[in-house]
Amino acid sequence: MVNHEKDFKVVYEVDEGCVGGYKPRSFYIPTEDLEEDMSDKTLASLFRECLEEDFLQNVYPVSQDEEAFIEWAKEQIALRNSETED
Repeated sequence: MVNHEKDFKVVYEVDEGCVGGYKPRSFYIPTEDLEEDMSDKTLASLFRECLEEDFLQNVYPVSQDEEAFIEWAKEQIALRNSETED
């Protein structure tokens, strides 16, 4: 088990625009990622990079509509093709 005693815990939520639909996520920024004499701008950049990396690795969309989309798309393509043949 990793000891995060000295690490900074970041807690964030994914804003989907829905009231009450948030699920908090968290990760740690280890002290090893800090370098001497980092400016505020560099620290903010590190924070945003770590946040984005965690998001990209752990949050992904799940859909229940893929099959319905494929059927709809095929119908639309067939309809468009039949209209151009007329």
